[in-house]
Amino acid sequence: MAIPNTRSPMRASMAQAAGLAPGILFLTVTLAMTAAASLNSLAVDPTTPSTQEHVIDGKPLDYWLRTLQSSDSDAKSHRAAATALGKLQAENAQVLETLSSCVRSGDRWLRLAAILGLKHQGSAAVPVLREQLGSADQNIQVAALKTLGQLGPSAISALPDMLKLIEDEKEFVYIRQNAVQCLAAIESGQSAQTTIDRLHALLRNEQNKPAEDYWKHAILRHRIVGALPRLGPHAEVAIPTLIEMLEHPVRPEKRYLKTRGAPSALGLATPILRQDDKGTYTDPSDIETMYVIGSLAEFGPAANEALPILRQLSKDPAMLAATREMASKAIERIAETKVKTDAPERRLTP
Repeated sequence: MAIPNTRSPMRASMAQAAGLAPGILFLTVTLAMTAAASLNSLAVDPTTPSTQEHVIDGKPLDYWLRTLQSSDSDAKSHRAAATALGKLQAENAQVLETLSSCVRSGDRWLRLAAILGLKHQGSAAVPVLREQLGSADQNIQVAALKTLGQLGPSAISALPDMLKLIEDEKEFVYIRQNAVQCLAAIESGQSAQTTIDRLHALLRNEQNKPAEDYWKHAILRHRIVGALPRLGPHAEVAIPTLIEMLEHPVRPEKRYLKTRGAPSALGLATPILRQDDKGTYTDPSDIETMYVIGSLAEFGPAANEALPILRQLSKDPAMLAATREMASKAIERIAETKVKTDAPERRLTP
């Protein structure tokens, strides 16, 4: 049986014009098309931004990188370039390398700008930031803590450093409270039980400090109280301690304002001020009570056991009006959320 000729007349005529056998021409064209497809796959997608296409403050990314890398640029230009690179909201290997180099610079202000500029560079920026936590310059420490907090869960490897700073009583209290905020941002909603246990123990230890040391440790306690609800369900273990803080508040000495006159006349924040025959003052226990009430409210239905003390505070005439209002709102939030949680599932009927 004869095999029919399947070659098209066009292909045959093209082969004749090229002086090639039809089969050779077909193979040549096929290889050319394959090569073209390979080249297309290697070509840069025009929609993918290159280093040149990133524009920051009206100048391309390369401009800022060259400025930082140039020894001809002055200190002011270096700092401006580091600040500009920090505005790039994407991970970039060149930016990471350049800013990391600046972090180790001898120029304090350049270091600060570079540290803050690493906030969008992901987990790769964590090692150089962790190095700065041991700096003798507290501003450098705070900047590193702030940036690690902005990195969020990407900075989870820095957790041991956070706990070390928080628990170190020799460390400046401002550093410790910033470390608490950083930890809450890194482990928000997913903290391990061991982390929470250590924070809870620290809170109880701080609560037992002498009243005369209140102001030294108050802000650290407030930061821990505010962070706990953000650390996930395991933090509910601290609710009894928070309730105890409401039932047995620390009573440090009153702090009187140096100026005389009614708070409203002085243009001051009246919700947290009191008055007696000696003048206008703040009662530190008022401030701490507000922090604790706010924390219990954030725990929602899990803080149901706090409802009795919250109801008592909401009706206590000795409390500030602002405190009574906060207690009432906390009751509504806890009870309302609990009702919604306990409500039976409603089924749609045809």
